[in-house]
Amino acid sequence: MRFLLSVSLLFLTIALCNCTTYEGRYLPGNSMRISWDVDWMGCLQICHGEPNCISYNYHKDKKICKINSDGEKEDCGTEKTIVSTGWIYHQMRPTPKERVTKYELGDDPSQAAKSCQEIFNNRSKASSRAYYIKSASKTSLIYCKLIPKNSEEEEPCEWGGWTLAMKLDGRLAHFSYSNVLWSTEKTYNEDTGEDLNQTETKLDVFNKLTLDHGFCVGMKVNGITKWLEIPKKSDGKSALARFVVLGDGHTIKDSGKWTSLINGSFVNETCSHDVTAERGFNLNKYGAKARLGMVTLCNNNAVSIIGFGMSNNTSCGIIDMRSGKSIKAFCFIFVK
Repeated sequence: MRFLLSVSLLFLTIALCNCTTYEGRYLPGNSMRISWDVDWMGCLQICHGEPNCISYNYHKDKKICKINSDGEKEDCGTEKTIVSTGWIYHQMRPTPKERVTKYELGDDPSQAAKSCQEIFNNRSKASSRAYYIKSASKTSLIYCKLIPKNSEEEEPCEWGGWTLAMKLDGRLAHFSYSNVLWSTEKTYNEDTGEDLNQTETKLDVFNKLTLDHGFCVGMKVNGITKWLEIPKKSDGKSALARFVVLGDGHTIKDSGKWTSLINGSFVNETCSHDVTAERGFNLNKYGAKARLGMVTLCNNNAVSIIGFGMSNNTSCGIIDMRSGKSIKAFCFIFVK
């Protein structure tokens, strides 16, 4: 009986709109709610039960369901949806004819911003969330970390609009030091750049965005995220990727700030003299490697390293080079 009811619902909803199901397409920017670990029929029923749901995106491998408040025109073309591997798009109801067509900066692909800082400068009441950002010829929905100028909360990173460029899972090797994702313009999981969930991504802004101010980086361990600002030292504008791949000699002097990224972090637990530390971009010292971070040396031997883009076993977090002990973090790289 339940199966027949589900099949009936399926045919009922398809009849509401002359729309076929599109595999490999995705409607960005209109998610009303995200549900995890649901099957395709469950996603269809979630949308059917929500009167304001026009369509849904479903990822059949990850079992992610995103119901949308918008959709294609009644003839169900592909004007608004984008090509996206693994996703299925299905429109269940016609798009309402009366819709507000005037959008604020970042709320629609037609009004995409150049960066999150531009949104911060032009929208005084904007809050941290995903906005449409245009990088070269590509427009994507990207999470913006917007910190008010006179925030009542103490923020490690300076006020302004920070654009998400990358999310790294320290347990995985996708962003280890030698991976081509650092040294080429190849992107990764761009569909997951619209929020701070723990899914890795490298966005096109990493390759194309010009760095004006610096980095706001975060490490999440046991549900707690700590942040650190890394200012750009040189004058002028530079490509973001150049800093991480080539180094450019940028450093941050205070080692205490690096260790504050992880509760219980261990740096130099066994060395009592001749301790030095090198911090910055593209580090490669005595077997300790990081695209961004700090390596501690004892008698010219690496004893610990904390950073982003490290080994295959711990690509982000902190590693004790002598014992092999590590703390793996889920990490974020924002830029401005």
